[in-house]
Amino acid sequence: MRLLVAAALVLMPWTRLLACSCVGGSTPCGAAGSSAAAFTGTVADIADPPPTIVTPAAPTPQTRRSPAGRLAGSPAAPLRPLRTVRIRIGEVLSGVEPSQKEIEILTGVGGGDCGYPFRTGADYVVYAYKNSDGNLETGICSRTRPLAQAASDVAYFHSMTGASSTGTLRVQTGFPARPGLRGVGIIAEQAGSRYRSLTNDAGEAVFADLPAGNYRIHAESDGDLPDEPGVQLGPKGCATLTLFRTLRLIGRVTTQNGEPAVRIQVQFRSVQDSQSGGVMTDQAGRYEIHIVRPGQYYLGVSLKSHSEPGHPLSPMVLSGNR
Repeated sequence: MRLLVAAALVLMPWTRLLACSCVGGSTPCGAAGSSAAAFTGTVADIADPPPTIVTPAAPTPQTRRSPAGRLAGSPAAPLRPLRTVRIRIGEVLSGVEPSQKEIEILTGVGGGDCGYPFRTGADYVVYAYKNSDGNLETGICSRTRPLAQAASDVAYFHSMTGASSTGTLRVQTGFPARPGLRGVGIIAEQAGSRYRSLTNDAGEAVFADLPAGNYRIHAESDGDLPDEPGVQLGPKGCATLTLFRTLRLIGRVTTQNGEPAVRIQVQFRSVQDSQSGGVMTDQAGRYEIHIVRPGQYYLGVSLKSHSEPGHPLSPMVLSGNR
């Protein structure tokens, strides 16, 4: 069976956020940058959610199952129960009016739902985000912690006293195997506002005094792309984003008769080094391959057997500047 391989080159961004407290910790600045509110306080009261009892409808011969597998007519699964924690406010970094004396924060009840184990009468530094309902919530994946263990957080709060409610965003354009370049224009856009910064010698663009909000990031030379990476920046906080462009090969494999070649292994191999890989075509014969380093590559089906002596291959050139 003869196979025809088609390929198209699409330039796409790839991003990795470097400030997740769940996977290695965060600084007070980074925690504030990802929070809607940050403050210290004493827990005055904890209210558990009321028990939820779900009684499924008795199945009948006419009972049907919904596409999700639930019996038609039976109650929907209850939402995740949340505790309401009432806190007397001490010091405020952001997200709370200075005159406010108390605040209510939601958190899970524990047992694997990431709820924070607050205790009545104890003092804490709290970093809270807004959940899908617009309410402030926190959990064990935030930097929320007992005040006795938060000396660096309190010091940061004090250092930001009187500071404006803006933040700092750092966009890194390189990684250890591929350093970033100097003088590259990076754009941060939010709610119709556009901010520009040039990368320094380390390949890093620094946006100081940015208003708090959600930003879309891209290299100026790339223009607007449909899946630009985003980052949230909280007031009086900071955030770091690693941005570099990756090459994406998309194409379709067909038989000689024009039919899709299903579950065919499409492979690539670098001419310069050992970088290689492959993907399987889908039911329409389509494939998608991501390549980090520009250069010359072999692309084909059964690439190993066709790269032996007697089967010469012509490499294709993938450029990060296209």
